[in-house]
Parts: sequence; structure tokens; C-alpha cells
Amino acid sequence: MAEASLAISMSEAAASSWRLHLAWFAATTVVVYDHLSTLDLEIELVWKKKWTLIQILFIINRYVPDAAFLYGAVSRLPVAYRMDFC
Repeated sequence: MAEASLAISMSEAAASSWRLHLAWFAATTVVVYDHLSTLDLEIELVWKKKWTLIQILFIINRYVPDAAFLYGAVSRLPVAYRMDFC
């Protein structure tokens, strides 16, 4: 009976982990979509202007979290998918 209980709890843990992966990828997709949808305005209003401290802080604030999201998304891929890149 304990073995069946352990199998059920492991199955639930795997399902929960899978849902977490899906939520992470969904959040990453929303962030990337947001950045792509406003990229034309950002290029016009930020990148083409003279650089100021505010613009530098904006760029850091906008793209450092993106790097963290993408790193998190890639690190959550199953090992088999990551090994294809090697």
C-alpha cells in the first residue's frame, strides 16, 4: 500500500512540476510578446536619442529580467532538448 501511495505522490509531483514548466514558458512568452509589440516605439523613443542615465537604466531594467526569464526557460527544458545544441 505504501508503494502505491508513493507512486501516486510521485505522479502528482511530476504533474505539478510540468504545470510549473508550462507557467514559466507562458510568462516568458508574454514578456517576449510585450517587448516585440512595443519595439518600434522603443527604437524611436529610446535607442535613437542621445544617451542619458535614464535611458541606460531603462535598458537595464527592460532587458536584464528578459535574460533571466530566457535563462530560466532554457534551464527548465528537459536535458534531452538541451543536448541537441551541443
